[in-house]
Amino acid sequence: MADVQSLLVANEKLSQEVLRPGADQIDQSRRFPRENIAALGKAGVLGLLVPAQFGGAGASLGEMSRALDTQSQACASTAMVTLMHYCATAVIAAKGGDKLKQELLPSFARAGHLERP
Repeated sequence: MADVQSLLVANEKLSQEVLRPGADQIDQSRRFPRENIAALGKAGVLGLLVPAQFGGAGASLGEMSRALDTQSQACASTAMVTLMHYCATAVIAAKGGDKLKQELLPSFARAGHLERP
């Protein structure tokens, strides 16, 4: 589990170094930004909203908004995928049963569910 501030710093770095350079190509080819999502997952950024007990950072919605703002300035397509991931995470963390949380949230923290082709 990483702390929120280090994840936000990692998000800023990845947004500039990974997301921004390929943004136009992703949009023009109309493809899923798999490489970007994999990089965000590997860095732990997609675990931002996952509660700490499930391997995430337990960040607030404000911190999530900050991360998405940074991503959207670099690659809007990647930011949209991340937003949908964060929405699902928030709903399951808030309303899911214990079994569902235990089954899904650890994978969500690592973005394991998004690594499949």
